[in-house]
Amino acid sequence: MLFDLRSAVRALWRRPFYPILAATVLAIGLSASIAVFTYVNGFYQHFPGVDDNRLVRIFGVENEDFYQDLSFLDFEDYATADGLSKALRRPRPTTPRACVWKR
Repeated sequence: MLFDLRSAVRALWRRPFYPILAATVLAIGLSASIAVFTYVNGFYQHFPGVDDNRLVRIFGVENEDFYQDLSFLDFEDYATADGLSKALRRPRPTTPRACVWKR
């Protein structure tokens, strides 16, 4: 066993690039797998302080093209329009829904 240890140390001493390369490859692989796991795991976490049953997504319609995303400024315009402010602020049913308004 002592002979094997001495020959391993001699081989590493002659070519020090191999253990450095192996450690670098392991570090990069471990970092990449941790980064991917963290990114994917973020999709399965709930928003803190948000009730999932009360989330609503609002879409706009323009030229018969449904489900266009609204900007926050468009949403404020709809919210301040006559009669819409109460509709947007009242409690919704527990099932998620999408509201569609024509521009």
